[in-house]
Amino acid sequence: MNRRIFLDCGGHDGSSVRKFRRTRDPEAAYEIVTFEPNPRYALSYRNFEKHHLIAAAVWIEDGTKSFYLDPDDGDGSSLFRNKQSGALDRDHPIQATTVDLSAWIRRTLSERDEVILKLDVEGAEYEVLDKMLLDGTARYVGELLIEWHWSKVGVPATVHRELLDRWKVTGIPTSAWDALGW
Repeated sequence: MNRRIFLDCGGHDGSSVRKFRRTRDPEAAYEIVTFEPNPRYALSYRNFEKHHLIAAAVWIEDGTKSFYLDPDDGDGSSLFRNKQSGALDRDHPIQATTVDLSAWIRRTLSERDEVILKLDVEGAEYEVLDKMLLDGTARYVGELLIEWHWSKVGVPATVHRELLDRWKVTGIPTSAWDALGW
């Protein structure tokens, strides 16, 4: 039997898991894998059924990168020092483990799996999706739920539209996602 998987990239405090379970998966038919590098939120995930937390940021390569925390409420933390929203502590980044999402998908999933990919990664979505389109791992995704951050990280509107157009060609249903407050 094919697996049903919700990839929660940029999990924050567990709000996306709560929203997904309540609105899309009340029977817990999906396995959930959350990628969240902010150690402040690790305990937020301890009581979810069929859930696995990976304490890392999704990116285009495995390694470590500076991760700028939003000390106020954590929801705007980013790999991008120049992010223009959130109260980022630009002077004291932590070193976060990064996971090459494309490589992880290829290693862990099957194209037959039913995969819902949620990206709320504070600007990293452009590099991550571009790589997935280039290396073919986009074909593993059945649906994309996303929060775009182009204007917050200095991505020109033309680059944003070009990526959107390239993603639309895949035919993968794409919807805006915001789970803050869940």
